[in-house]
Amino acid sequence: MTIRQRDAKLPLVPRKPRPRSARSSASPRRRVLDPAAASRRQTERDQARTKILAAATYLFAHKGIENVTFGDVARRAKSSRPLVYFYFPDLRTLVLEASHVAARRLQERMVAAVGSTRTGLDAILALGRSYVAYHEAEPENFFVCMVPVNPSRNGKRPTELEERILSVERAMMGMVEAAVARGVRDGSVRPDLGETLTVAMSLWAFVQGLVQLSTGHRDTIERFFGLGLERFLDAGFKTLSAALAAPR
Repeated sequence: MTIRQRDAKLPLVPRKPRPRSARSSASPRRRVLDPAAASRRQTERDQARTKILAAATYLFAHKGIENVTFGDVARRAKSSRPLVYFYFPDLRTLVLEASHVAARRLQERMVAAVGSTRTGLDAILALGRSYVAYHEAEPENFFVCMVPVNPSRNGKRPTELEERILSVERAMMGMVEAAVARGVRDGSVRPDLGETLTVAMSLWAFVQGLVQLSTGHRDTIERFFGLGLERFLDAGFKTLSAALAAPR
């Protein structure tokens, strides 16, 4: 009798299922992330991102946007190129993110400036001076803040990032409009200036001109014309105040 024939004659005894252990019957264990560890990790990510943006902002202002590489940014931030790419996939995104941060900082200054003003005219002048002060205190941020968004290229709608920047810009211009309207209501600003948005845009152009002259032509103002920078700026705001003030 062969082994196969012998096995064929043996009765088949069904195997009893093995009892499942407590571990195998339980649901898979889920990894629970320690809230403190998660918070630390997020803080580290935020700090790394902030350092990269600060490094990029400095380089954009001092080298020109077109001359900055991701390697430059990584070296100044003491980071790595892959990490820079992780947060910012391309140069335009990096520029716009830096511009958004800078615009928010300017907005915060403007909000603080109008907080204690008594009249609309006071608010207009305070907004203008906060703009100049931002340029003097944070020139690199001011530089990237002035980068145009140009969202309408190729007829496309603004991206989410572009819309965030435009929202801040609209809010700041709205503050100037509100100050003009407030001045007309309280009698500190002449009522015949025209539409508030047009007036607000003109005021922006005037103050931007003061900033550009005080930066690009400072030597000419001080040496050739004999005007100190503070005296020049004060005269500019006095002229602005006289042009806006309602007749008494």
